[in-house]
Amino acid sequence: MDGSDNPIYAAIPYEVVYDELFEQEFAKIEPDPIARDNRLVGIEFIIARIPTKLDRVRGSNLYRLIHDGVPALRIWYTFDGTIVRMRYVERLPEPTLYLDF
Repeated sequence: MDGSDNPIYAAIPYEVVYDELFEQEFAKIEPDPIARDNRLVGIEFIIARIPTKLDRVRGSNLYRLIHDGVPALRIWYTFDGTIVRMRYVERLPEPTLYLDF
């Protein structure tokens, strides 16, 4: 399967811009610029193509994406119909695994 039947591959991507705050916070989370860019490729692929299909804060144009990489991230962005603006990123806490034997 080549994905041609998946609408995400057919969607024309919107322009994505990054607020300074987003860039500053992401640099704190992932200091290596190559690793940071590699991570953003996948995130931007999704957000740029289907920005309105993700979680929206009711009554606003603010959306969020949970990216389950390591570390997991919560990404906040806005979409005005033409531009996706990455607003803020935060590292999510590591899940705690409890084993009960």
